[in-house]
Amino acid sequence: MNVCHIGCGFHGWGGIARMVMDFFNHPQNAPFVYHLVTTSSSENFKRWAKNAGTKWFEPERDQFILSRVRNISNYIKQNNIQIIHSYNAEAGIWALFSELLIKKPLLLIAHEHGSMWYLRPNLRWLDFIAKKRSKYIIANSRASVFLLQKLYNLPPQKIKLVYNFITVTKKYSREEARQRLGLTAEAEVVGSVGRLDTPKDYWTLIDAARLVIPHRKKVNFVLIGGGPQEMFLKGLIQDYGLTEQFHLLGSRDDAPELIAGFDLFVSTSFRESFGNVLIEAALQEKAVIAPAVDGIPEAVEDGVTGVLLQPSLRARRVRVKGATPMPKWVVLESSLHSPRSLDPKLLAETIIQLLDDPDKRNWMGVQGRARAEKVFNIHRYISDLEKIYLESFE
Repeated sequence: MNVCHIGCGFHGWGGIARMVMDFFNHPQNAPFVYHLVTTSSSENFKRWAKNAGTKWFEPERDQFILSRVRNISNYIKQNNIQIIHSYNAEAGIWALFSELLIKKPLLLIAHEHGSMWYLRPNLRWLDFIAKKRSKYIIANSRASVFLLQKLYNLPPQKIKLVYNFITVTKKYSREEARQRLGLTAEAEVVGSVGRLDTPKDYWTLIDAARLVIPHRKKVNFVLIGGGPQEMFLKGLIQDYGLTEQFHLLGSRDDAPELIAGFDLFVSTSFRESFGNVLIEAALQEKAVIAPAVDGIPEAVEDGVTGVLLQPSLRARRVRVKGATPMPKWVVLESSLHSPRSLDPKLLAETIIQLLDDPDKRNWMGVQGRARAEKVFNIHRYISDLEKIYLESFE
């Protein structure tokens, strides 16, 4: 059974690109033969695909779109692909056009990881057609299921809930991580990892740090990631006079190892279809503080693996070139709302409470790793996918 995975914009090492790489690195089960088509990717991703021996194809970027679609269609025909599994809306649209050019019905499976929150109107109707034409739509959280039903009125039996997986890693050394971070063993470290962009709402994290730091001489805030808001956030930290205790480290390939040096992981996202990094934090046995929005309550078990806070303030818009636009709505308590931020005061109080209670933090961290290994592992993910592939032929 030949299955082709199609993805777009694999330019980093995180998110969907990381999942795809780990999926193809994993031993494949008969009778499935997996192929990978990307419409664009980084040189690092291309190097990985070649070195890993993946059955991989990417059309030339300088070709017209129609030529690229035709080349993808030819690859699908030549390799007798039976199922096309697309990641997010844009890839689903490429899959739709490729299938139409082939003029032969194929089984389309669309995988929604959160792109629906931001689709432009001219793409939304194409995404609607692609999802209507698909045999099944995979959603990575109940929030994604809810949005699919609300926006496209899709029947429940057409949507399959499959949680993301994070490859289980060893628990890295706290001491080594502290050395890499340039922080002492005695420091209190509150950290986060993510793209410095609109949905992550790191402005709120900096506001909370401004309230915590005057009361905690040993506390250090660490933010790992790059993105369009980097200069804005750096300026905010300087304006608040926090440069000695709030550290922007930029993008780091060793981010999972550095999480081991945190005492506490904080997310301030006001839009997050699932939140892979929350599971990465759990695998390093870190308690998490996060907003109860979208798919986050499925990644973090409130009171067990972390603390969930209710967003209550209107989200602030930062107009920065290249930043992701503000989503129109998010999922809060099983209904649609305009984006909301955490109250920095409440967040600061929660950070201080957990810093003051290392036993509770450690217990949550142990619970988090146990849950991540059980619920969000690659074996469960592949088993769920293969069941869907087999059901597609029934």
